[in-house]
Amino acid sequence: MSALLGAQRPGDPEAPLSLALTKARLISLLGGDVESDGIVSAGDESVLHSLLGVMGTGDPSFAIVTP
Repeated sequence: MSALLGAQRPGDPEAPLSLALTKARLISLLGGDVESDGIVSAGDESVLHSLLGVMGTGDPSFAIVTP
């Protein structure tokens, strides 16, 4: 039995940064974990730090579903 666990797409050759990582690692990265292993990057890593710098922290009391 086999299952598709992920998809790999060719990167844009014009992109300043390309990342290869798992979904779990992406979630932790978006949560602010830039130190753990599990990311393969090619290009200018300052682009990632710029992107993460403009992202705000989540509000745990935000009501996603309201009655």
